[in-house]
Amino acid sequence: HLIKLEKKIAIGIYRQYRVTTDYAGHRRPKKLVLCCPSPHLRLTAFDKVYVLRPSSTDALRQPRAFL
Repeated sequence: HLIKLEKKIAIGIYRQYRVTTDYAGHRRPKKLVLCCPSPHLRLTAFDKVYVLRPSSTDALRQPRAFL
């Protein structure tokens, strides 16, 4: 029951936008991670939802492959 756990656990949404060019000139998609989204935020089929428990916040600050 994800709705009941929403008040205790932050929900992180990983959203990928259109391709942009970074400082090195490589083409890569824009990426955005939203934490604690409002209930009015509508998810799309391309959104990846991660459940971020408080114990994993330190690990999430470090660079990861999917980020």
